[in-house]
Amino acid sequence: MVYMRTLAALTIALAASGATPPFTLDQVLSSAFPTALTAAPAGGKLAWVSNAQGVRNIMLAEPPAYQARKITAYTADDGQEMQSLAWTPDASAIVYVRGDSAKPRRRIPESLP
Repeated sequence: MVYMRTLAALTIALAASGATPPFTLDQVLSSAFPTALTAAPAGGKLAWVSNAQGVRNIMLAEPPAYQARKITAYTADDGQEMQSLAWTPDASAIVYVRGDSAKPRRRIPESLP
């Protein structure tokens, strides 16, 4: 019986706290998705690719605050991937591949008659 009262009280409490609307699909999709985290070889800097609603940019965080800031200025979801982030040895610059892979293109076979 105590179990049933506790369950009923919990159900009422959850229903009363339901004033906050659930997440919408737009809210979920608008959350930035980080990939390709890479640490600098010196100086404690971090860089990563942030994908926010399909728009990919490189983010940088530096000591001591490690406040993230955007260092590229792409503004459209153009489908271009960003990958292979690499620091220069002195950590003064980042190089990356945007678009097709840095690997050589495979030859596409010609159509047969």
